[in-house]
Amino acid sequence: MKIIQSFWAGKRQATEESFGWQHSRFHALSWVLSCLQLSKYYAVELYTDTIGYEFLIKVLNLPYDKVHVVLDELNNFSTDFWALPKIKTYTLQNEPYLHVDGDVYIWEPFTDELLQSDFISQNLEVTTDYYHSMWADIYPHLDFLPQEMNGYVTGNNNFACNMGIFGGNDTSFLKKYAEKSYEFAKKNKNLSNKINASQFNMFFEQVLFQEMLTLENKSCSFLIKEISHDNDYKGFGDFYRVPHEKTYLHLLGVFKRNFQVCKMLESYVMLHYPEYFQKISNLFEDYNALTNNDYFEKLFCQNKIIIFDKFKKCIINKEPVIFDD
Repeated sequence: MKIIQSFWAGKRQATEESFGWQHSRFHALSWVLSCLQLSKYYAVELYTDTIGYEFLIKVLNLPYDKVHVVLDELNNFSTDFWALPKIKTYTLQNEPYLHVDGDVYIWEPFTDELLQSDFISQNLEVTTDYYHSMWADIYPHLDFLPQEMNGYVTGNNNFACNMGIFGGNDTSFLKKYAEKSYEFAKKNKNLSNKINASQFNMFFEQVLFQEMLTLENKSCSFLIKEISHDNDYKGFGDFYRVPHEKTYLHLLGVFKRNFQVCKMLESYVMLHYPEYFQKISNLFEDYNALTNNDYFEKLFCQNKIIIFDKFKKCIINKEPVIFDD
Protein backbone atom coordinates (compact mmCIF):
# COMPACT_ATOMS: atom_id res chain seq x y z
CA MET A 1 0.00 0.00 0.00
CA LYS A 2 1.20 3.48 -0.89
CA ILE A 3 1.97 5.68 2.18
CA ILE A 4 1.49 9.38 1.56
CA GLN A 5 1.58 12.74 3.34
CA SER A 6 0.50 16.21 2.25
CA PHE A 7 1.46 19.76 3.14
CA TRP A 8 0.07 23.00 1.72
CA ALA A 9 1.67 26.26 2.83
CA GLY A 10 -0.93 28.38 1.05
CA LYS A 11 1.58 31.19 0.30
CA ARG A 12 2.60 31.29 3.99
CA GLN A 13 6.23 31.10 5.04
CA ALA A 14 6.87 27.99 7.10
CA THR A 15 9.30 29.73 9.47
CA GLU A 16 6.79 32.48 10.26
CA GLU A 17 3.39 30.77 10.34
CA SER A 18 2.51 28.44 13.23
CA PHE A 19 -0.06 26.37 11.25
CA GLY A 20 -2.11 25.91 14.42
CA TRP A 21 0.87 25.06 16.64
CA GLN A 22 2.02 26.83 19.79
CA HIS A 23 4.99 28.11 17.77
CA SER A 24 6.19 27.67 14.20
CA ARG A 25 9.25 25.70 15.29
CA PHE A 26 7.03 23.00 16.81
CA HIS A 27 5.31 22.70 13.44
CA ALA A 28 8.71 22.07 11.85
CA LEU A 29 9.69 19.58 14.55
CA SER A 30 6.45 17.71 13.98
CA TRP A 31 7.16 17.22 10.27
CA VAL A 32 10.63 15.95 11.12
CA LEU A 33 9.37 13.37 13.61
CA SER A 34 6.39 12.29 11.52
CA CYS A 35 8.40 11.76 8.36
CA LEU A 36 11.39 10.10 10.00
CA GLN A 37 9.32 7.68 12.07
CA LEU A 38 7.20 6.71 9.05
CA SER A 39 10.35 6.27 6.95
CA LYS A 40 11.62 3.63 9.37
CA TYR A 41 8.91 1.30 8.10
CA TYR A 42 7.73 2.56 4.71
CA ALA A 43 8.62 4.36 1.52
CA VAL A 44 6.72 7.65 1.91
CA GLU A 45 5.56 10.07 -0.78
CA LEU A 46 4.86 13.77 -0.21
CA TYR A 47 2.25 15.91 -1.98
CA THR A 48 2.93 19.60 -1.50
CA ASP A 49 3.16 23.07 -3.04
CA THR A 50 6.19 25.12 -4.07
CA ILE A 51 6.75 26.63 -0.62
CA GLY A 52 6.27 23.24 1.04
CA TYR A 53 8.83 21.70 -1.30
CA GLU A 54 11.32 24.43 -0.51
CA PHE A 55 10.86 24.02 3.26
CA LEU A 56 10.45 20.26 3.77
CA ILE A 57 12.81 19.11 1.03
CA LYS A 58 15.32 21.87 0.30
CA VAL A 59 15.67 23.26 3.83
CA LEU A 60 14.89 20.34 6.15
CA ASN A 61 16.00 17.70 3.64
CA LEU A 62 13.42 15.17 4.79
CA PRO A 63 13.91 11.74 3.18
CA TYR A 64 10.72 11.32 1.14
CA ASP A 65 10.98 8.72 -1.59
CA LYS A 66 8.93 10.78 -4.04
CA VAL A 67 7.70 14.37 -3.97
CA HIS A 68 4.77 15.69 -6.00
CA VAL A 69 4.53 19.50 -6.23
CA VAL A 70 0.84 19.69 -7.14
CA LEU A 71 -0.95 21.79 -4.52
CA ASP A 72 -0.24 25.34 -5.70
CA GLU A 73 -3.62 25.32 -7.45
CA LEU A 74 -5.23 25.56 -4.00
CA ASN A 75 -3.72 29.01 -3.41
CA ASN A 76 -6.97 30.72 -4.40
CA PHE A 77 -8.64 29.19 -1.34
CA SER A 78 -8.55 30.68 2.13
CA THR A 79 -6.07 28.98 4.43
CA ASP A 80 -9.07 28.31 6.68
CA PHE A 81 -9.58 25.28 4.44
CA TRP A 82 -6.69 23.38 6.03
CA ALA A 83 -8.09 19.92 5.19
CA LEU A 84 -8.42 20.70 1.49
CA PRO A 85 -4.84 19.68 0.53
CA LYS A 86 -5.56 16.24 1.96
CA ILE A 87 -8.78 16.01 -0.04
CA LYS A 88 -7.03 17.16 -3.22
CA THR A 89 -4.31 14.58 -2.62
CA TYR A 90 -6.92 11.84 -2.25
CA THR A 91 -8.40 12.76 -5.64
CA LEU A 92 -5.02 12.12 -7.27
CA GLN A 93 -4.73 8.52 -6.05
CA ASN A 94 -5.44 5.60 -8.36
CA GLU A 95 -4.12 2.81 -6.17
CA PRO A 96 -4.58 1.74 -2.53
CA TYR A 97 -3.10 4.32 -0.16
CA LEU A 98 -2.82 5.40 3.43
CA HIS A 99 -2.50 9.12 4.14
CA VAL A 100 -0.78 10.00 7.42
CA ASP A 101 -1.05 13.51 8.86
CA GLY A 102 2.09 15.48 9.64
CA ASP A 103 1.18 15.53 13.34
CA VAL A 104 1.01 11.72 13.56
CA TYR A 105 3.99 9.63 14.75
CA ILE A 106 4.36 5.86 14.76
CA TRP A 107 6.74 3.48 16.55
CA GLU A 108 5.71 0.29 14.77
CA PRO A 109 4.27 -0.53 11.34
CA PHE A 110 0.54 -0.72 10.80
CA THR A 111 -0.85 -4.25 10.86
CA ASP A 112 -1.39 -6.17 7.64
CA GLU A 113 -5.02 -6.65 8.65
CA LEU A 114 -5.55 -2.89 8.80
CA LEU A 115 -3.74 -2.21 5.54
CA GLN A 116 -5.83 -4.82 3.72
CA SER A 117 -9.11 -3.08 4.64
CA ASP A 118 -11.38 -1.38 2.13
CA PHE A 119 -11.48 1.75 4.28
CA ILE A 120 -9.15 2.90 7.04
CA SER A 121 -9.25 5.77 9.51
CA GLN A 122 -7.88 6.48 12.96
CA ASN A 123 -11.07 6.04 14.98
CA LEU A 124 -14.79 6.65 15.03
CA GLU A 125 -16.05 9.82 16.70
CA VAL A 126 -19.40 10.62 18.25
CA THR A 127 -20.36 14.15 17.25
CA THR A 128 -21.59 15.83 20.42
CA ASP A 129 -22.60 19.40 21.23
CA TYR A 130 -19.07 20.46 20.21
CA TYR A 131 -19.72 19.58 16.55
CA HIS A 132 -23.39 20.51 16.72
CA SER A 133 -22.68 24.05 17.89
CA MET A 134 -20.15 24.52 15.07
CA TRP A 135 -22.63 23.16 12.53
CA ALA A 136 -25.30 25.54 13.80
CA ASP A 137 -22.98 28.45 12.96
CA ILE A 138 -21.95 27.05 9.57
CA TYR A 139 -25.18 25.65 8.15
CA PRO A 140 -27.06 28.96 7.53
CA HIS A 141 -24.13 30.29 5.46
CA LEU A 142 -23.63 27.34 3.13
CA ASP A 143 -24.07 27.90 -0.61
CA PHE A 144 -24.09 24.19 -1.33
CA LEU A 145 -24.96 21.08 0.66
CA PRO A 146 -24.49 17.61 -0.86
CA GLN A 147 -27.47 15.32 -0.44
CA GLU A 148 -25.15 12.83 1.27
CA MET A 149 -25.21 15.13 4.31
CA ASN A 150 -28.98 14.87 4.83
CA GLY A 151 -28.63 12.22 7.53
CA TYR A 152 -26.46 14.52 9.59
CA VAL A 153 -28.59 17.61 8.96
CA THR A 154 -31.75 15.84 10.12
CA GLY A 155 -30.04 14.51 13.23
CA ASN A 156 -30.46 10.87 12.27
CA ASN A 157 -26.70 10.31 12.33
CA ASN A 158 -24.04 11.66 14.66
CA PHE A 159 -20.76 10.00 13.77
CA ALA A 160 -17.56 11.04 12.03
CA CYS A 161 -14.25 9.38 11.15
CA ASN A 162 -11.10 10.92 12.56
CA MET A 163 -8.60 11.10 9.71
CA GLY A 164 -5.25 11.25 11.43
CA ILE A 165 -4.72 8.33 9.11
CA PHE A 166 -7.03 7.68 6.16
CA GLY A 167 -7.22 5.50 3.07
CA GLY A 168 -7.93 1.95 2.01
CA ASN A 169 -8.17 -0.44 -0.90
CA ASP A 170 -11.58 0.44 -2.36
CA THR A 171 -10.11 3.10 -4.61
CA SER A 172 -13.33 3.66 -6.56
CA PHE A 173 -15.33 4.65 -3.48
CA LEU A 174 -12.42 6.64 -2.02
CA LYS A 175 -12.14 8.69 -5.21
CA LYS A 176 -15.90 9.26 -5.26
CA TYR A 177 -15.75 10.49 -1.68
CA ALA A 178 -12.74 12.73 -2.36
CA GLU A 179 -14.40 14.33 -5.37
CA LYS A 180 -17.63 14.93 -3.44
CA SER A 181 -15.67 16.39 -0.52
CA TYR A 182 -13.73 18.68 -2.85
CA GLU A 183 -17.00 19.82 -4.45
CA PHE A 184 -18.49 20.49 -1.00
CA ALA A 185 -15.53 22.69 -0.10
CA LYS A 186 -15.18 24.41 -3.47
CA LYS A 187 -18.83 25.39 -3.76
CA ASN A 188 -18.60 26.94 -0.28
CA LYS A 189 -15.34 28.70 -1.03
CA ASN A 190 -16.79 32.06 0.05
CA LEU A 191 -17.69 30.78 3.51
CA SER A 192 -14.49 32.29 4.90
CA ASN A 193 -15.84 35.75 4.00
CA LYS A 194 -18.83 35.19 6.30
CA ILE A 195 -17.59 33.25 9.34
CA ASN A 196 -14.55 31.45 10.74
CA ALA A 197 -14.46 28.71 8.13
CA SER A 198 -11.76 26.63 9.83
CA GLN A 199 -14.48 24.64 11.59
CA PHE A 200 -16.01 23.68 8.25
CA ASN A 201 -13.16 21.23 7.59
CA MET A 202 -14.46 18.59 10.00
CA PHE A 203 -17.71 18.44 8.04
CA PHE A 204 -16.53 18.28 4.43
CA GLU A 205 -13.80 15.85 5.49
CA GLN A 206 -14.76 13.66 8.45
CA VAL A 207 -18.55 13.81 8.71
CA LEU A 208 -19.16 13.53 4.96
CA PHE A 209 -17.07 10.35 4.70
CA GLN A 210 -19.01 8.62 7.47
CA GLU A 211 -22.31 9.75 5.94
CA MET A 212 -21.32 8.29 2.57
CA LEU A 213 -20.31 5.00 4.19
CA THR A 214 -23.64 4.85 6.00
CA LEU A 215 -25.65 5.49 2.83
CA GLU A 216 -23.93 2.62 1.01
CA ASN A 217 -23.91 0.31 4.04
CA LYS A 218 -20.12 0.14 4.10
CA SER A 219 -17.91 -0.08 7.16
CA CYS A 220 -14.51 1.35 8.03
CA SER A 221 -11.61 -0.34 9.82
CA PHE A 222 -10.11 1.68 12.64
CA LEU A 223 -6.59 1.78 14.02
CA ILE A 224 -8.04 2.62 17.44
CA LYS A 225 -11.11 0.62 18.37
CA GLU A 226 -12.38 2.88 21.15
CA ILE A 227 -15.02 5.39 20.05
CA SER A 228 -14.15 8.94 21.11
CA HIS A 229 -16.28 11.99 21.64
CA ASP A 230 -15.36 14.73 19.20
CA ASN A 231 -13.73 17.00 21.80
CA ASP A 232 -12.51 14.44 24.31
CA TYR A 233 -9.26 12.88 23.15
CA LYS A 234 -6.88 11.76 25.87
CA GLY A 235 -3.37 10.30 25.81
CA PHE A 236 -2.59 11.25 22.22
CA GLY A 237 0.35 13.42 23.31
CA ASP A 238 1.89 11.05 25.89
CA PHE A 239 5.49 10.96 24.65
CA TYR A 240 6.61 9.54 27.99
CA ARG A 241 4.71 6.33 27.17
CA VAL A 242 6.43 5.57 23.84
CA PRO A 243 7.51 3.16 22.55
CA HIS A 244 6.67 0.50 25.16
CA GLU A 245 3.12 1.51 26.12
CA LYS A 246 2.09 3.54 23.06
CA THR A 247 3.24 3.23 19.48
CA TYR A 248 0.97 5.86 17.95
CA LEU A 249 0.56 9.53 18.84
CA HIS A 250 -1.51 12.21 17.13
CA LEU A 251 -1.17 15.82 18.27
CA LEU A 252 -4.57 16.89 17.06
CA GLY A 253 -6.29 20.10 18.04
CA VAL A 254 -5.54 21.25 21.56
CA PHE A 255 -2.34 19.18 21.81
CA LYS A 256 -0.67 21.48 19.29
CA ARG A 257 -1.25 24.44 21.56
CA ASN A 258 -0.19 22.71 24.78
CA PHE A 259 3.30 23.99 25.59
CA GLN A 260 4.19 20.98 27.73
CA VAL A 261 3.26 18.54 24.97
CA CYS A 262 5.18 20.62 22.44
CA LYS A 263 8.24 20.54 24.70
CA MET A 264 7.98 16.76 24.90
CA LEU A 265 7.92 16.67 21.10
CA GLU A 266 10.94 18.94 21.06
CA SER A 267 12.85 16.85 23.60
CA TYR A 268 12.16 13.65 21.66
CA VAL A 269 13.58 15.13 18.47
CA MET A 270 16.54 16.52 20.44
CA LEU A 271 17.46 13.09 21.73
CA HIS A 272 16.72 10.92 18.72
CA TYR A 273 17.32 13.22 15.75
CA PRO A 274 19.80 15.83 17.04
CA GLU A 275 21.06 16.79 13.58
CA TYR A 276 17.52 17.75 12.52
CA PHE A 277 16.92 19.52 15.81
CA GLN A 278 20.08 21.58 15.32
CA LYS A 279 18.95 22.44 11.79
CA ILE A 280 15.56 23.62 13.00
CA SER A 281 16.97 25.60 15.91
CA ASN A 282 19.10 27.55 13.44
CA LEU A 283 16.03 28.54 11.42
CA PHE A 284 14.28 30.52 14.16
CA GLU A 285 15.79 33.74 15.40
CA ASP A 286 13.77 33.64 18.62
CA TYR A 287 14.62 30.00 19.33
CA ASN A 288 16.97 30.65 22.26
CA ALA A 289 14.39 32.86 23.90
CA LEU A 290 11.95 29.97 23.92
CA THR A 291 14.29 27.08 24.71
CA ASN A 292 16.08 26.21 27.92
CA ASN A 293 19.64 27.22 26.95
CA ASP A 294 21.22 25.16 29.71
CA TYR A 295 19.47 22.03 28.46
CA PHE A 296 20.36 22.82 24.86
CA GLU A 297 24.03 23.25 25.71
CA LYS A 298 24.17 20.08 27.79
CA LEU A 299 22.57 18.03 25.05
CA PHE A 300 25.17 18.98 22.48
CA CYS A 301 28.14 19.04 24.87
CA GLN A 302 29.52 16.57 27.39
CA ASN A 303 26.38 16.01 29.52
CA LYS A 304 24.12 14.31 27.01
CA ILE A 305 24.08 11.10 29.10
CA ILE A 306 22.82 12.96 32.17
CA ILE A 307 19.93 14.45 30.20
CA PHE A 308 19.09 11.11 28.60
CA ASP A 309 18.94 9.47 32.04
CA LYS A 310 16.54 12.18 33.20
CA PHE A 311 14.38 11.56 30.13
CA LYS A 312 14.44 7.78 30.68
CA LYS A 313 13.51 8.16 34.36
CA CYS A 314 10.47 10.21 33.39
CA ILE A 315 9.40 7.50 30.95
CA ILE A 316 9.79 4.74 33.54
CA ASN A 317 7.87 6.71 36.17
CA LYS A 318 5.23 7.75 33.61
CA GLU A 319 5.90 11.39 34.37
CA PRO A 320 5.67 14.32 31.96
CA VAL A 321 9.06 15.36 30.59
CA ILE A 322 9.51 18.99 31.65
CA PHE A 323 12.85 20.71 31.23
CA ASP A 324 12.92 23.51 33.76
CA ASP A 325 15.90 25.04 35.55
